[in-house]
Amino acid sequence: MQLLHVYKIMDCRKRSAEESIDSNEHAKKSKAPRELKNILAAFGCRKGERADMQDTHILSPKFDLGEDKLFLSRSSFFAIFDGHAGPRASEHCQNQMGRTVKEKLVKFSDFVSLTKSLKQTFTESYKAVDDGFLALAKQNKPQWKDGTTATTMIVLNNVIYVANIGDNLPFKSLGIINTPDLKKLTLTENDLFAIIACDGLWKSFSNVEAVTYAAEQLEAAKKMDIEQEPNETREVAELRTVAEKLAAEAVRRKCGDNVSVIIIKLDIVDV
Repeated sequence: MQLLHVYKIMDCRKRSAEESIDSNEHAKKSKAPRELKNILAAFGCRKGERADMQDTHILSPKFDLGEDKLFLSRSSFFAIFDGHAGPRASEHCQNQMGRTVKEKLVKFSDFVSLTKSLKQTFTESYKAVDDGFLALAKQNKPQWKDGTTATTMIVLNNVIYVANIGDNLPFKSLGIINTPDLKKLTLTENDLFAIIACDGLWKSFSNVEAVTYAAEQLEAAKKMDIEQEPNETREVAELRTVAEKLAAEAVRRKCGDNVSVIIIKLDIVDV
């Protein structure tokens, strides 16, 4: 059983046609403030060789932190929980993690204090959700053995923060901890999309392979006849198709695991 869940967030870099732009015009544009445009995201999965699907996810392109947050032009929240030994731990995280993070972040009144709190916010949120599930697990006889990894990503304006943890719950006494690793990335106009996936994908794809495959499929999807789901835009349908293709291809390459994939389209524009 993998104890450290590895997340991969890869940016697809535009080919450098912009390099031929007049240098003065380019310099002028580079000084302009930039922010994320609309964030679009979609989810795809495949069961693989397992008897059941034990992964869950959160897809919140509009993660509302309150009308008073005028300093936030954009906030989004995404997560994948890779369950093992049953789905109950991942389902608990799906139900509780977004709510727990939000309850902590809504208290802040400015961007600086909110972002400075993120490591503590995620640490406290992961612990609270973990403690809550452990309490439920112990109430049952025999005690639940379900566990899950967790990869969560929050987007605030044009900065993304990713918290990641690998966790077998029953093994806390052996030194497994619930403190997440937190990474920060400031986006640029060259960052086109992000991929969050469970290790079922990364058993079959390298970082570069996944990004290259997704980029090719995103271009191909623009020309495809895609059946849209209710209330789904064409662009989101294209993202969903690519996420599903990534998951299906991982299974075709015999990863032998559940595969869950979120693709997030990132648009940076001048403001």
